[in-house]
Amino acid sequence: DYDGPGPDDRTWTYSTQAELVPAPPDGEPGWQVRWSPTIVHPDLSDADALALRRSQAPRADIVTTDADPLVTARPVGRVGLDKVRIDGDADAAARELAAVVGIDPDEYAGRVAAAGDEAFVEAIVLREVDAAALVGAGEANDGGRVIEDELPLAPTPELAPALIGTVGTPTAEVVQESGGAVVGTDLVGLSGLQQRYDAQLRGMPGYQVVVVGSDAEGRAVHQADPIVGDDLVMTLDPTLQQRADDLLADVGSPSAIVALRPSTGELLAVASGPASDDYSTATLGRYAPGSVFKVVSALALGRTGLAPDDTVTCSPSTVVDGKQFVNYSAYPADALGDISLRTAFAESCNTAFVDQVDTVTWEEVADAAAALGVGTDSDLGVDTFAGDLGDAATRVDRAAGLIGQGPVLVSPLAAATMAASVGPSPATASEAGAASAGGPVTPLLLPDLAGVDTAQD
Repeated sequence: DYDGPGPDDRTWTYSTQAELVPAPPDGEPGWQVRWSPTIVHPDLSDADALALRRSQAPRADIVTTDADPLVTARPVGRVGLDKVRIDGDADAAARELAAVVGIDPDEYAGRVAAAGDEAFVEAIVLREVDAAALVGAGEANDGGRVIEDELPLAPTPELAPALIGTVGTPTAEVVQESGGAVVGTDLVGLSGLQQRYDAQLRGMPGYQVVVVGSDAEGRAVHQADPIVGDDLVMTLDPTLQQRADDLLADVGSPSAIVALRPSTGELLAVASGPASDDYSTATLGRYAPGSVFKVVSALALGRTGLAPDDTVTCSPSTVVDGKQFVNYSAYPADALGDISLRTAFAESCNTAFVDQVDTVTWEEVADAAAALGVGTDSDLGVDTFAGDLGDAATRVDRAAGLIGQGPVLVSPLAAATMAASVGPSPATASEAGAASAGGPVTPLLLPDLAGVDTAQD
């Protein structure tokens, strides 16, 4: 049997013969096998041996729902030093090339020194368009060389890097934990979707059994072709995703944009800004949602019987157990006083919601949040933080929670899911999955927000 993954039909079966001869008179009575290499395989001679040669399957693509390649094999250049070509000092050549490609000269010089005399020591792998600019400078360096290759890549480096992840050679731990499925020269997923769906994308290796003797190349006596993995289908819209990534390119703090299709829940763009340092802020970030959470609070209040046109009071400030709450600085003066819940939501009146602290229990708020996807566990194909409402043990915690502060935390994805779960009709809301928390979401307020500038809060 081939010692590795694969279906049952990858078992190699053949017949051999062994000659039995009487045991020597001075030994134990019986029969002995007369050794011959043909016992192992009929084609073996005394000077031969069997060898196993393994070949990795081409990595499957990550594609859109229209089957367009999103991540596929794209040309790259492996820039490095070929030690055979170095005429002068290897250390000096290594430091010079490191300066050309912008990597740590001490680290690279150390790797060059540790490599064999005929080794190619890779300095950096660049996309074809980036490598082209360094071909002249790299190859002009003493011992410099650029090797053409392919790697699974998105169209641009900026397209959802934290979500998609990277591929590369496995660590020793990955090899050990794979149980023979991975060897050190394989290409495996190291992060993001590439890592989570590595087995699917990697497929199964092929192998060839060869007779090696005087013919160094070997003669194949059995082989099984690699089994290509299955493409991973993503709902991302490449145009929207690139637009989202471009919008965050110059943001100096961790940032995120999430766009989804409310009718189906499909994620269309999941972008985390460069200041997130390859962390998927969009799906895993934990932030106080602020007034965005009033979508949940309004639903919870509606379930207690408070209707959109019922009157609430929006005061400039209010106090709960010694804690003062105020509205945002630009809150319109003509929306103070006795107003409808609909208006309080549209204008984002903090005090009107805080004053409902004794109208609704925190359990009812949590149920409303779950109806809109906040705090619920669901497998979206990526690691996510769906939100956490905390304990809200005190009235102050509950009051702050009603306006998305205090113990309430959500990810950008959870906030987008919350908003998308509110539709213009009960049927649409029900389709969004709201029934899981005791019935369809009633669209209390959002249809009437057309034209309202909610960017102020």
